[in-house]
Amino acid sequence: EELKKLKGTSYEPFVDPNFQDDFESFSIHRLVFYKPTKQYIGNVRLICPNMGLENLLPAEKAGKGFFKNWFHSSDIPRKYLGEVSQIAILPNFRAKFAIIGILKAIFEMCHERSIYFFLIAIEPRINRVLHLLGIELHPVSDIFNY
Repeated sequence: EELKKLKGTSYEPFVDPNFQDDFESFSIHRLVFYKPTKQYIGNVRLICPNMGLENLLPAEKAGKGFFKNWFHSSDIPRKYLGEVSQIAILPNFRAKFAIIGILKAIFEMCHERSIYFFLIAIEPRINRVLHLLGIELHPVSDIFNY
């Protein structure tokens, strides 16, 4: 129920709180809890790679033709590649500490599942905040509408 509340407040406002896709059964979600207010303030989904070797992740499907020449997701063993999606943060918590909480959740989920690489589609402004925090992501494509 908390997850449905957060999905409606996503950075992507068109996300339907009841949204389910073909990848949901291969996904795990992590809610981010803010202790001072005792409330959930964020969510992130990790699509895990155990869905079969022949299946592409959503970003791989959407990014075909947009990926830079040097990036080939097929070079990464499928069992180590995941995708981060459905990042949602309550509007009044969209500050650096909320992003840090989301990042912590991403890294924990990846560590638990031995995922060493992940694809993530984020807005340039989020990437700028990550850069200010000292986190460098390596863009594998130019900006495109996802």
